[in-house]
Amino acid sequence: LEEPGEIPIIIGPNTFLGAYGSSNVLGYHAARLPIELDLLNGNPELPSPPDGATIPPGGQAGGGVVALQGGLAGATLDVTINQADARAGGQDTVTIIYEVPEEAWVGIGFSNNGGLMVGSEAVLGQPDEGVVQKWILSSKAGIEPMPDAQQTLIEPSIVQQGGITTLQFTKILEEPGEIPIIIGPNTFLGAYGSSNVLGYHAARLPIELDLLNGNPELPSPPDGATIPPGGQAGGGVVALQGGLAGATLDVTINQADARAGGQDTVTIIYEVPEEAWVGIGFSNNGGLMVGSEAVLGQPDEGVVQKWILSSKAGIEPMPDAQQTLIEPSIVQQGGITTLQFTK
Repeated sequence: LEEPGEIPIIIGPNTFLGAYGSSNVLGYHAARLPIELDLLNGNPELPSPPDGATIPPGGQAGGGVVALQGGLAGATLDVTINQADARAGGQDTVTIIYEVPEEAWVGIGFSNNGGLMVGSEAVLGQPDEGVVQKWILSSKAGIEPMPDAQQTLIEPSIVQQGGITTLQFTKILEEPGEIPIIIGPNTFLGAYGSSNVLGYHAARLPIELDLLNGNPELPSPPDGATIPPGGQAGGGVVALQGGLAGATLDVTINQADARAGGQDTVTIIYEVPEEAWVGIGFSNNGGLMVGSEAVLGQPDEGVVQKWILSSKAGIEPMPDAQQTLIEPSIVQQGGITTLQFTK
Protein backbone atom coordinates (compact mmCIF):
# COMPACT_ATOMS: atom_id res chain seq x y z
CA LEU A 1 0.00 0.00 0.00
CA GLU A 2 2.75 2.47 0.92
CA GLU A 3 6.06 2.36 -0.95
CA PRO A 4 8.87 4.93 -0.73
CA GLY A 5 8.50 7.74 -3.25
CA GLU A 6 5.15 6.48 -4.58
CA ILE A 7 1.55 7.62 -4.17
CA PRO A 8 0.10 5.59 -1.26
CA ILE A 9 -3.12 3.58 -1.40
CA ILE A 10 -4.97 3.99 1.89
CA ILE A 11 -7.55 1.96 3.80
CA GLY A 12 -10.06 4.71 3.21
CA PRO A 13 -10.91 7.04 0.27
CA ASN A 14 -8.75 6.81 -2.88
CA THR A 15 -8.84 8.16 -6.43
CA PHE A 16 -7.94 5.50 -9.00
CA LEU A 17 -7.64 6.08 -12.75
CA GLY A 18 -9.00 3.40 -15.07
CA ALA A 19 -7.90 3.31 -18.69
CA TYR A 20 -7.47 1.06 -21.68
CA GLY A 21 -6.36 1.41 -25.29
CA SER A 22 -7.77 0.59 -28.71
CA SER A 23 -5.16 -2.11 -29.36
CA ASN A 24 -2.34 -3.99 -27.61
CA VAL A 25 0.16 -1.29 -28.64
CA LEU A 26 0.68 1.09 -25.73
CA GLY A 27 -0.52 4.54 -26.81
CA TYR A 28 -3.30 7.06 -26.28
CA HIS A 29 -6.20 5.66 -24.25
CA ALA A 30 -9.50 4.80 -25.94
CA ALA A 31 -11.23 5.19 -22.58
CA ARG A 32 -10.24 6.73 -19.26
CA LEU A 33 -12.09 7.60 -16.06
CA PRO A 34 -11.20 8.64 -12.50
CA ILE A 35 -12.71 6.16 -10.01
CA GLU A 36 -13.51 7.23 -6.45
CA LEU A 37 -13.27 4.23 -4.08
CA ASP A 38 -13.34 4.08 -0.30
CA LEU A 39 -11.67 0.78 0.62
CA LEU A 40 -13.11 0.65 4.11
CA ASN A 41 -16.17 2.81 4.70
CA GLY A 42 -18.01 2.60 1.41
CA ASN A 43 -18.50 4.90 -1.55
CA PRO A 44 -20.60 8.01 -0.92
CA GLU A 45 -23.85 8.09 -2.85
CA LEU A 46 -24.51 11.22 -4.91
CA PRO A 47 -27.67 13.13 -4.01
CA SER A 48 -30.59 11.61 -5.94
CA PRO A 49 -33.62 13.19 -7.59
CA PRO A 50 -37.03 12.25 -6.22
CA ASP A 51 -38.40 8.82 -7.14
CA GLY A 52 -41.48 8.67 -9.31
CA ALA A 53 -42.85 7.59 -12.67
CA THR A 54 -44.03 10.96 -13.98
CA ILE A 55 -43.68 14.69 -13.49
CA PRO A 56 -46.91 16.70 -13.74
CA PRO A 57 -47.07 19.15 -16.71
CA GLY A 58 -45.41 22.38 -15.68
CA GLY A 59 -43.77 20.58 -12.75
CA GLN A 60 -40.10 20.08 -12.01
CA ALA A 61 -37.78 17.23 -11.00
CA GLY A 62 -34.04 17.14 -10.55
CA GLY A 63 -31.11 15.89 -8.55
CA GLY A 64 -30.51 18.93 -6.38
CA VAL A 65 -26.97 20.23 -6.06
CA VAL A 66 -24.49 17.43 -6.74
CA ALA A 67 -20.97 17.90 -5.33
CA LEU A 68 -18.70 16.50 -8.05
CA GLN A 69 -15.65 14.36 -7.33
CA GLY A 70 -12.36 13.26 -8.87
CA GLY A 71 -10.93 15.74 -11.36
CA LEU A 72 -13.95 18.03 -10.79
CA ALA A 73 -13.68 18.10 -6.99
CA GLY A 74 -14.92 21.45 -5.74
CA ALA A 75 -17.37 21.89 -8.62
CA THR A 76 -21.15 21.51 -8.27
CA LEU A 77 -23.93 20.65 -10.70
CA ASP A 78 -27.61 21.51 -10.25
CA VAL A 79 -30.00 19.99 -12.82
CA THR A 80 -33.77 20.60 -12.92
CA ILE A 81 -36.30 19.23 -15.42
CA ASN A 82 -39.12 21.65 -16.38
CA GLN A 83 -42.02 19.91 -18.05
CA ALA A 84 -44.25 21.83 -20.47
CA ASP A 85 -41.97 24.89 -20.15
CA ALA A 86 -43.84 27.98 -21.40
CA ARG A 87 -40.50 29.58 -22.35
CA ALA A 88 -40.01 26.79 -24.92
CA GLY A 89 -43.52 26.79 -26.32
CA GLY A 90 -44.63 24.02 -23.98
CA GLN A 91 -41.71 21.68 -24.68
CA ASP A 92 -39.85 19.98 -21.83
CA THR A 93 -36.57 21.64 -20.85
CA VAL A 94 -33.68 21.22 -18.43
CA THR A 95 -32.12 24.02 -16.37
CA ILE A 96 -28.46 23.49 -15.53
CA ILE A 97 -26.33 25.49 -13.09
CA TYR A 98 -22.67 24.42 -13.17
CA GLU A 99 -20.22 26.08 -10.76
CA VAL A 100 -16.44 25.49 -10.82
CA PRO A 101 -13.68 26.61 -8.40
CA GLU A 102 -11.73 28.48 -11.09
CA GLU A 103 -12.05 31.66 -13.14
CA ALA A 104 -11.98 29.97 -16.53
CA TRP A 105 -14.11 28.85 -19.47
CA VAL A 106 -16.51 26.08 -18.49
CA GLY A 107 -18.56 23.48 -20.30
CA ILE A 108 -21.23 20.84 -19.78
CA GLY A 109 -21.45 18.13 -22.43
CA PHE A 110 -24.08 15.58 -23.38
CA SER A 111 -22.96 12.11 -24.45
CA ASN A 112 -24.54 9.04 -26.01
CA ASN A 113 -21.24 7.18 -26.46
CA GLY A 114 -20.34 6.31 -22.87
CA GLY A 115 -18.74 9.61 -21.91
CA LEU A 116 -16.16 10.04 -24.66
CA MET A 117 -15.52 13.64 -25.70
CA VAL A 118 -15.39 13.07 -29.47
CA GLY A 119 -18.90 12.60 -30.83
CA SER A 120 -20.56 14.39 -27.92
CA GLU A 121 -22.11 17.86 -27.77
CA ALA A 122 -21.64 20.61 -25.19
CA VAL A 123 -22.68 24.00 -23.93
CA LEU A 124 -19.55 26.13 -23.45
CA GLY A 125 -19.35 29.42 -21.59
CA GLN A 126 -16.64 31.96 -22.49
CA PRO A 127 -16.46 34.60 -19.72
CA ASP A 128 -14.42 37.28 -21.53
CA GLU A 129 -16.88 37.34 -24.43
CA GLY A 130 -19.92 36.76 -22.20
CA VAL A 131 -21.00 34.09 -24.69
CA VAL A 132 -22.76 30.78 -23.92
CA GLN A 133 -23.26 28.53 -26.98
CA LYS A 134 -23.92 24.95 -28.03
CA TRP A 135 -20.91 23.25 -29.64
CA ILE A 136 -20.21 20.08 -31.63
CA LEU A 137 -17.24 18.10 -30.23
CA SER A 138 -16.17 16.65 -33.57
CA SER A 139 -12.53 15.90 -32.68
CA LYS A 140 -9.91 16.55 -30.01
CA ALA A 141 -8.16 18.99 -32.33
CA GLY A 142 -11.19 20.89 -33.59
CA ILE A 143 -14.59 21.74 -32.13
CA GLU A 144 -17.13 24.15 -33.59
CA PRO A 145 -20.25 26.04 -32.54
CA MET A 146 -23.56 24.66 -33.80
CA PRO A 147 -25.26 26.71 -36.55
CA ASP A 148 -27.21 29.80 -35.45
CA ALA A 149 -30.52 27.98 -36.03
CA GLN A 150 -29.57 25.53 -33.26
CA GLN A 151 -28.53 28.20 -30.73
CA THR A 152 -31.81 27.84 -28.83
CA LEU A 153 -30.62 28.14 -25.21
CA ILE A 154 -32.96 30.01 -22.87
CA GLU A 155 -31.60 32.64 -20.45
CA PRO A 156 -27.92 31.59 -20.75
CA SER A 157 -25.35 33.31 -18.54
CA ILE A 158 -21.70 33.04 -17.51
CA VAL A 159 -20.61 34.86 -14.32
CA GLN A 160 -17.30 35.05 -12.45
CA GLN A 161 -16.90 36.20 -8.85
CA GLY A 162 -14.41 35.44 -6.09
CA GLY A 163 -12.55 32.73 -7.99
CA ILE A 164 -15.79 30.96 -8.97
CA THR A 165 -17.26 30.64 -12.47
CA THR A 166 -20.98 29.87 -12.80
CA LEU A 167 -22.58 28.70 -16.03
CA GLN A 168 -26.38 28.68 -16.20
CA PHE A 169 -28.79 27.91 -19.05
CA THR A 170 -32.06 26.19 -19.93
CA LYS A 171 -32.10 23.76 -22.87
CA ILE A 172 -34.92 21.97 -24.69
CA LEU A 173 -34.60 18.24 -23.89
CA GLU A 174 -35.08 16.91 -27.41
CA GLU A 175 -34.00 18.98 -30.39
CA PRO A 176 -33.67 17.81 -34.03
CA GLY A 177 -30.24 16.44 -34.87
CA GLU A 178 -28.94 16.75 -31.28
CA ILE A 179 -28.24 14.27 -28.48
CA PRO A 180 -31.40 14.12 -26.34
CA ILE A 181 -31.49 14.62 -22.58
CA ILE A 182 -34.01 12.19 -21.10
CA ILE A 183 -36.09 12.09 -17.92
CA GLY A 184 -34.05 9.09 -16.80
CA PRO A 185 -30.36 8.10 -16.97
CA ASN A 186 -27.95 10.45 -18.80
CA THR A 187 -24.20 10.83 -19.26
CA PHE A 188 -23.05 14.44 -18.92
CA LEU A 189 -19.47 15.70 -19.35
CA GLY A 190 -18.17 18.36 -16.97
CA ALA A 191 -15.10 20.38 -17.92
CA TYR A 192 -13.32 23.67 -17.35
CA GLY A 193 -10.12 25.36 -18.45
CA SER A 194 -7.13 26.96 -16.77
CA SER A 195 -8.04 30.45 -18.01
CA ASN A 196 -10.83 32.32 -19.79
CA VAL A 197 -9.28 31.52 -23.18
CA LEU A 198 -11.07 28.54 -24.71
CA GLY A 199 -8.55 25.71 -25.06
CA TYR A 200 -7.58 22.33 -23.60
CA HIS A 201 -9.46 21.51 -20.39
CA ALA A 202 -7.66 21.62 -17.04
CA ALA A 203 -10.27 19.24 -15.65
CA ARG A 204 -12.86 16.92 -17.21
CA LEU A 205 -15.09 14.13 -15.91
CA PRO A 206 -18.08 12.11 -17.18
CA ILE A 207 -21.06 12.50 -14.81
CA GLU A 208 -23.75 9.82 -14.59
CA LEU A 209 -27.09 11.36 -13.57
CA ASP A 210 -30.58 9.85 -13.50
CA LEU A 211 -32.98 12.79 -13.67
CA LEU A 212 -35.94 10.86 -12.31
CA ASN A 213 -35.18 7.63 -10.48
CA GLY A 214 -31.96 8.42 -8.64
CA ASN A 215 -28.30 7.57 -9.17
CA PRO A 216 -27.29 3.94 -8.59
CA GLU A 217 -24.93 3.46 -5.68
CA LEU A 218 -21.71 1.57 -6.37
CA PRO A 219 -21.14 -1.61 -4.32
CA SER A 220 -19.58 -0.67 -0.99
CA PRO A 221 -16.99 -2.42 1.17
CA PRO A 222 -18.01 -3.49 4.67
CA ASP A 223 -18.21 -0.78 7.32
CA GLY A 224 -15.74 -0.86 10.16
CA ALA A 225 -12.90 1.00 11.80
CA THR A 226 -10.18 -1.64 11.47
CA ILE A 227 -9.27 -4.79 9.60
CA PRO A 228 -7.72 -7.57 11.71
CA PRO A 229 -4.08 -8.41 10.86
CA GLY A 230 -4.06 -10.90 8.02
CA GLY A 231 -7.67 -10.00 7.20
CA GLN A 232 -9.16 -8.52 4.07
CA ALA A 233 -11.55 -5.73 3.11
CA GLY A 234 -12.64 -4.47 -0.25
CA GLY A 235 -15.42 -3.08 -2.36
CA GLY A 236 -16.36 -6.25 -4.25
CA VAL A 237 -16.73 -6.08 -8.00
CA VAL A 238 -17.60 -2.53 -9.07
CA ALA A 239 -19.28 -2.14 -12.47
CA LEU A 240 -17.71 1.01 -13.91
CA GLN A 241 -19.70 3.68 -15.74
CA GLY A 242 -19.30 6.52 -18.22
CA GLY A 243 -16.34 6.06 -20.56
CA LEU A 244 -15.46 2.76 -18.81
CA ALA A 245 -18.94 1.23 -19.13
CA GLY A 246 -18.58 -2.55 -19.44
CA ALA A 247 -15.37 -2.65 -17.37
CA THR A 248 -15.20 -3.97 -13.80
CA LEU A 249 -12.84 -3.33 -10.90
CA ASP A 250 -12.31 -5.63 -7.91
CA VAL A 251 -10.13 -4.23 -5.09
CA THR A 252 -9.17 -6.14 -1.93
CA ILE A 253 -7.00 -4.93 0.96
CA ASN A 254 -4.74 -7.59 2.52
CA GLN A 255 -3.39 -6.59 5.92
CA ALA A 256 -0.09 -8.04 7.13
CA ASP A 257 0.40 -9.82 3.80
CA ALA A 258 3.03 -12.55 4.21
CA ARG A 259 3.96 -12.19 0.52
CA ALA A 260 5.12 -8.64 1.27
CA GLY A 261 7.00 -9.40 4.49
CA GLY A 262 3.99 -8.52 6.64
CA GLN A 263 3.26 -5.17 4.96
CA ASP A 264 -0.30 -4.24 3.94
CA THR A 265 -1.08 -4.75 0.26
CA VAL A 266 -3.93 -4.31 -2.20
CA THR A 267 -5.00 -6.88 -4.82
CA ILE A 268 -6.59 -5.38 -7.94
CA ILE A 269 -8.41 -7.22 -10.72
CA TYR A 270 -9.37 -4.91 -13.59
CA GLU A 271 -11.33 -6.32 -16.53
CA VAL A 272 -12.14 -4.34 -19.71
CA PRO A 273 -14.35 -5.24 -22.71
CA GLU A 274 -11.54 -4.89 -25.25
CA GLU A 275 -8.40 -6.80 -26.25
CA ALA A 276 -6.00 -3.95 -25.58
CA TRP A 277 -3.39 -2.62 -23.17
CA VAL A 278 -4.94 -1.68 -19.82
CA GLY A 279 -3.95 0.45 -16.83
CA ILE A 280 -4.98 1.37 -13.33
CA GLY A 281 -3.59 4.63 -11.97
CA PHE A 282 -3.25 6.10 -8.49
CA SER A 283 -3.79 9.82 -8.01
CA ASN A 284 -3.31 12.37 -5.24
CA ASN A 285 -4.18 15.35 -7.46
CA GLY A 286 -7.92 14.90 -7.92
CA GLY A 287 -7.80 12.39 -10.76
CA LEU A 288 -5.63 14.23 -13.30
CA MET A 289 -3.39 11.99 -15.42
CA VAL A 290 -0.22 14.09 -15.25
CA GLY A 291 1.47 13.69 -11.87
CA SER A 292 -0.19 10.34 -11.15
CA GLU A 293 1.27 6.83 -11.23
CA ALA A 294 -0.10 3.68 -12.84
CA VAL A 295 0.23 -0.05 -13.32
CA LEU A 296 0.09 -0.77 -17.06
CA GLY A 297 -0.36 -4.19 -18.64
CA GLN A 298 0.97 -4.85 -22.16
CA PRO A 299 -0.55 -8.12 -23.45
CA ASP A 300 1.74 -8.76 -26.43
CA GLU A 301 4.83 -8.50 -24.22
CA GLY A 302 3.15 -10.18 -21.22
CA VAL A 303 4.53 -7.34 -19.11
CA VAL A 304 2.86 -5.64 -16.12
CA GLN A 305 4.85 -2.70 -14.71
CA LYS A 306 4.56 0.42 -12.60
CA TRP A 307 4.81 3.67 -14.59
CA ILE A 308 5.28 7.37 -13.87
CA LEU A 309 2.74 9.56 -15.72
CA SER A 310 5.01 12.57 -16.02
CA SER A 311 3.28 14.22 -19.02
CA LYS A 312 0.67 13.56 -21.69
CA ALA A 313 3.42 13.25 -24.28
CA GLY A 314 5.81 11.07 -22.31
CA ILE A 315 5.42 8.41 -19.62
CA GLU A 316 8.10 6.06 -18.35
CA PRO A 317 8.42 2.85 -16.31
CA MET A 318 9.60 3.23 -12.73
CA PRO A 319 13.17 2.06 -12.03
CA ASP A 320 13.70 -1.70 -11.57
CA ALA A 321 14.08 -1.24 -7.81
CA GLN A 322 10.46 -0.03 -7.65
CA GLN A 323 9.00 -2.86 -9.74
CA THR A 324 7.72 -4.67 -6.65
CA LEU A 325 4.34 -5.97 -7.86
CA ILE A 326 3.34 -9.39 -6.54
CA GLU A 327 1.91 -12.02 -8.92
CA PRO A 328 1.16 -9.64 -11.79
CA SER A 329 -0.62 -10.99 -14.87
CA ILE A 330 -2.30 -9.78 -18.07
CA VAL A 331 -4.67 -12.20 -19.83
CA GLN A 332 -6.85 -11.87 -22.95
CA GLN A 333 -9.73 -14.17 -23.81
CA GLY A 334 -12.96 -13.75 -25.78
CA GLY A 335 -12.59 -10.01 -26.32
CA ILE A 336 -11.84 -9.38 -22.62
CA THR A 337 -8.53 -8.20 -21.12
CA THR A 338 -7.90 -8.87 -17.42
CA LEU A 339 -5.14 -7.18 -15.45
CA GLN A 340 -4.36 -8.55 -11.98
CA PHE A 341 -1.66 -7.67 -9.46
CA THR A 342 -0.95 -7.14 -5.78
CA LYS A 343 0.83 -3.96 -4.72
